[in-house]
Amino acid sequence: MEEITVQLNEKAVYTTAEAAKILKLTPVTVERQIRRGQLRAIKLGKGYRLLGRDLLALFDWQTYARSAFDEMSRELRARYPSSAAVQRAITHVRRPRQ
Repeated sequence: MEEITVQLNEKAVYTTAEAAKILKLTPVTVERQIRRGQLRAIKLGKGYRLLGRDLLALFDWQTYARSAFDEMSRELRARYPSSAAVQRAITHVRRPRQ
């Protein structure tokens, strides 16, 4: 089996086709994951662009999960600024497991 090495640049911007090649997926699957919120991307014109750092983060699940949680937390706080239940839920999830 031939090993393929792909060089990912953290500061580069990739198209869905390029990201699909890197992730060994089809471009349709990459776009589906973007629409579902499983991959972070920016909509430019009719297509999407993915940042290299977001692709690299996929391989570091802890970092990727943390950034996704932080983004969701900011969105919830913005949407429900005075909700004590939202604040408690975010604090509860943030607590380290023992």
